[in-house]
Amino acid sequence: PETVKNEYLTGWRACLGKLSNQRTLVLRDYHSPNLLWLAGRKGARRAGLIDFQDAVIGPPAYDLVSLLQDARVDVPPEREAVLFRLYAERAGFDAKTKQILQTDMALMGAQRAAKILGIFVRLARRDGKPGYLKHLPRVGAALARNLAHPALAPIQGWFARYLPQILAAPPARKPRVTSAMILAAGLGTRMRHLTANTPKPLVRVDGKALIDHVLERTRRAGIDHIVVNLHYRADQLQRHLEAKHLPHLAFSHERTALLDTGGGVRKALPKLGAGAFFILNTDSLWLEGQESNLARMGKMWSADDMDFLLLLAPARGSLGYDGPGDFHLAQDGRLRRRGPDETAEFAHTGICITHPGAFANSPSGAFSLNLLWDRALAGGRLFGLPLSGEWMHVGTPESVEQATRRLREKSG
Repeated sequence: PETVKNEYLTGWRACLGKLSNQRTLVLRDYHSPNLLWLAGRKGARRAGLIDFQDAVIGPPAYDLVSLLQDARVDVPPEREAVLFRLYAERAGFDAKTKQILQTDMALMGAQRAAKILGIFVRLARRDGKPGYLKHLPRVGAALARNLAHPALAPIQGWFARYLPQILAAPPARKPRVTSAMILAAGLGTRMRHLTANTPKPLVRVDGKALIDHVLERTRRAGIDHIVVNLHYRADQLQRHLEAKHLPHLAFSHERTALLDTGGGVRKALPKLGAGAFFILNTDSLWLEGQESNLARMGKMWSADDMDFLLLLAPARGSLGYDGPGDFHLAQDGRLRRRGPDETAEFAHTGICITHPGAFANSPSGAFSLNLLWDRALAGGRLFGLPLSGEWMHVGTPESVEQATRRLREKSG
């Protein structure tokens, strides 16, 4: 009906009137399948583009939202948030400019999604191209997310009245963290005679190699993509792992030089994928509480707010640990390092979740993860979760014996 159409147009005029005055050259049909990576070129000239006949003048947010809310490719909301933050940081935007850009993205994202829904239905019904219909749930979910922004209030009512199924669409499922980097390249010097001919990850505790204990816990948490870095006795460790025939196993070799914790992970990033991932030390064992601790971390993880989420254990009473503790934990989960002359309640267990964006602008050689933790701490993006259960730090022959006794006590 004409009244419904006029109401629709009136709502959009009110919304789009809130756009900032920034304008640039944008492409109406801009999405990732139209981008090409051109070999033999450098810098921005490496990016090739096809189907660029629809160039128009519009808000800079249009091209950005076209990539981050692609109609044909899944971009999880958490990944979208990370990419937006990286874009804003690289552009040097202050807090006010980022807020303006976020509003423009919501406005342009909603307008674009509403338009695409209509185009895809038309292509299916009029032009006999039903393949476009498979993209409707993705586009509808993006529209619903954008309509939740306060700037879209003038049009929210129209969708609630005439297309309530858009707003009622279930929120996108939070992506699970299913990848892990296992740090296994260390020399294991504190293990003394136990590592003379054996890499530390293959030292046995209660009849099972340390790395096998870790793999058992990752499997229980649904982590199925594993990357392991190698250095000392690399061939021996690689043969052990290959014999397990894990479905998604990759190796990152540090044969010539150790890269420390941060450098080792940075080198392996291309093998870990685009999403969040765990980092696990092989000398960290734990007895679970009522729920898998890795699963608990996955539920708490939020790329919108965090660069690192550390699994913590009590500094006092944890088997194999006699240090002063590492962190203080605030009620909101944020961490603060202990001062040089004080003790802290919690120690880091050697287990954490992070994402590739946390390694932006990190050194290219060897460096410790502590460097990135300090950067995250300064930005309020370093969080912790206390372990449910009992932690064991297995780094010496004595702790190997103690952990073996404890595991046997628990199983017996």
